[in-house]
Amino acid sequence: MILEGLHVSSADLALKLPKTDRAFFQAKKLDLEAPRFDLAAGELHVARLLLADGAVDVRLDDGGGLNLQQVVRPTLPEKSPGKKTPAPAVPPPPATAAPPFKIRIDAVDVNNIAVDLDDRSRKTPIRATIAGVDLHLQAELAAGADTGGTVLRKITSALRDFRIQRDRAAAPLFAAETLSAEGGECDLGARSFSLERLALARGGIDRYPGQNAAAGRAGAAESIAAGRQ
Repeated sequence: MILEGLHVSSADLALKLPKTDRAFFQAKKLDLEAPRFDLAAGELHVARLLLADGAVDVRLDDGGGLNLQQVVRPTLPEKSPGKKTPAPAVPPPPATAAPPFKIRIDAVDVNNIAVDLDDRSRKTPIRATIAGVDLHLQAELAAGADTGGTVLRKITSALRDFRIQRDRAAAPLFAAETLSAEGGECDLGARSFSLERLALARGGIDRYPGQNAAAGRAGAAESIAAGRQ
């Protein structure tokens, strides 16, 4: 089966886990353009995948459980038979591994996606927030096999208003008005990652959390305020 000119578009998409009060993923716009889908050959060519104006909510509970793990149904353990079956005289031939399903994406565009990470698994809970993530890359994926054929190229990203802070702390441990990266490449098979440029603008690190006022040392909040004056 071959499909050509595939176009999928969605507006106001929201994914919500059971017994939760907010969506873990939402996007005002999702757009997929796939010129060719060849099921027999196991190949999918995507011209562009766009996600715009949304949010991702990631939470870790006290035991380290991740809310996104609920999206994937756990594999049930196999029941052991009451009576053992004798082994066949001639062992069956080894199963031939299926060829991987190949996906080529010319452009992945993520525009203005907010991220909220709430980590309660630590002794001191940590929260990280990003007001908006912009990301662009090209991808070659090999699904249904190992990650040897997965390569991400021409990675360009920008994070706006990135903050990491302790629970109930007034000043952030780390803050950046903009954190951007250019010329990135990630090869999962070779376990390599490279960047041509990484830039941080108007930010700071609080090296002495909770002691700035008493010790007179400037933390992240003071550094940002000073940079904006």
